[in-house]
Amino acid sequence: MRLQEQLSSWTPRRVIVACLLWIIGAPVAAAIGLLLGGLVVAALSGRQPVGFTARLTDWTAGWLFVPPIVLVGAWIFSRRRSD
Repeated sequence: MRLQEQLSSWTPRRVIVACLLWIIGAPVAAAIGLLLGGLVVAALSGRQPVGFTARLTDWTAGWLFVPPIVLVGAWIFSRRRSD
């Protein structure tokens, strides 16, 4: 209940900013992770050539948009419960 009370006090602007930060930040964090992982593998492989492939699939898009949708749904639900 405590989280629901805190979420109900959020303004629409704060919810939109949180969603935008997720949608912009998640791909950036994934790209940084791939880059760092590639650097570690390259350092460990020595002279052995290594290649990476990254593909965006429907599942990727789903995992990108599910958290903002859940946040907005929970926010709407908490606003209705608090009234």
